[in-house]
Amino acid sequence: QEPIPHFVNITFNDEGIPHNPFQCLISPTQEIATAVARSPRREDTRATQARGDGLKQAVLNSKAVFDIDTMGADNPPVVVISDPYSGQVSPIMTESRPGLYRVEYRPTKLGTHSI
Repeated sequence: QEPIPHFVNITFNDEGIPHNPFQCLISPTQEIATAVARSPRREDTRATQARGDGLKQAVLNSKAVFDIDTMGADNPPVVVISDPYSGQVSPIMTESRPGLYRVEYRPTKLGTHSI
């Protein structure tokens, strides 16, 4: 499968940071690819925004939180968080309202994590 370009806008104090938006290439699984192919918003790569302190900083062994707004996209986002040693951190994602998700995670390793 070809990766699909997605763009992430990161804000600080409700203002965009330099070099926004950032492009990410996402390769869907076969099951998701079928659902995406039917989505009328598939080509709208501006549709998702993530914001919150948990994207910028987190305290070791404490809950970190950020929100994702899919702006009406058909499928929920997939969140993968890796610790500095390429280990996976399990996020807990809840839908607060249609298209708006709260993501919580607890870093257990010291260092920069990738979301």
